[in-house]
Amino acid sequence: MKEISSGCIVYKIENNDVYLLMILDRFGKWTFPKGKIEEGESLEETAIRELEEETGIKVKIEQYIRETNYSYTDENRGTIEKTVYWYLGRAESEEINPRYGEIKEAKWVQIDFATELCGYDSDRDTVREVYKILSDR
Repeated sequence: MKEISSGCIVYKIENNDVYLLMILDRFGKWTFPKGKIEEGESLEETAIRELEEETGIKVKIEQYIRETNYSYTDENRGTIEKTVYWYLGRAESEEINPRYGEIKEAKWVQIDFATELCGYDSDRDTVREVYKILSDR
């Protein structure tokens, strides 16, 4: 079975430091907000909706970053082949209002420490890509 999701790596700049919004998922790993596409939604609309639903943060999408692919096992549906399309967005609000149940926690993390906190290898690669994008500006 195939599944498509979309997510957003959200950043803010504070005192010349870049911070990324990270969430603690239901598996106890630090990652980034993402979710399944609803009927009629674009990938960008999904990324924005999921971010706001999970964290309360509003964002302005700046650009597409990359896609990641992985598989996982669901006890009811079997093996799921998942593709996630990632976007970079600048926070338009900073106060986090996590939606518990969807996630366990959310916080702003300085970009230099984000790769250490990431619970998934593909997220580390995505953070490195974000670092390059923001450094080139």
